[in-house]
Amino acid sequence: MFINTKNLHATVILVFAALTIAACTPTTANRGHIIEQEDLSDIMAGRDTQRSVVKKIGSPSTISTLDANIWYYIGLTTEKRGILDPKQTGKKVVRIEFDDEGKVSKVAEITQDSIDVPISKEKTRTGGNKVTLAQQFFGNLGKFNTPTNE
Repeated sequence: MFINTKNLHATVILVFAALTIAACTPTTANRGHIIEQEDLSDIMAGRDTQRSVVKKIGSPSTISTLDANIWYYIGLTTEKRGILDPKQTGKKVVRIEFDDEGKVSKVAEITQDSIDVPISKEKTRTGGNKVTLAQQFFGNLGKFNTPTNE
């Protein structure tokens, strides 16, 4: 029984090429609340309450720290290709405001671009003393807790 090495080499190369192409296929991930437009249009101002909004689209991603009657639903779509870092391909932020009675007063999709705040490598000065290892060691000599007899 003979194996045709030309066909074997061609098959190996073809399989390797297919695996290489498949490895570069992007992987899409959804994070947070991705609210569909038909679900959002189902929420009516003046009719829906906080409870009905939670039943329809779920609990909010966050509630405003300054006003508990403002809810935010934040959804993010990312795409990752191979070993590269994921990149943001879509973002949707929905703001729902409620009146004092708990009914929806306004539903708005926030479309303005957000500001990407870079991480600073600078250090914040803190109070306190800088004590060396020798100062710590010799500073504690002679300081013992004596048991109290009560």
